[in-house]
Amino acid sequence: MESKRIYKIRVGEGILRQMVFTNLNICIFVAVAVNLLFLYLVKDSITEIKVMGVSVISTLIVVLLTYKFERQSLINLIPKAYKYYLSKKYDQY
Repeated sequence: MESKRIYKIRVGEGILRQMVFTNLNICIFVAVAVNLLFLYLVKDSITEIKVMGVSVISTLIVVLLTYKFERQSLINLIPKAYKYYLSKKYDQY
């Protein structure tokens, strides 16, 4: 018997947001972009500096992605905090 993965589609959100542009995929894209930008900025440096810089940046990004604060990952908390900051509830306090 084959097990099939069932995707729960939410009508209120776009299909691309649910399937392609998930928070994790966006964070991975940002991590790759930051590493490529770093490599572009230090293109004339020695190879050891490039390898060390990419290693440090990648490690920091992985730690930020896997860190949990009150059982919620930071990639889920940051958009909520930003949305709250822009809301009228923030202005009341």
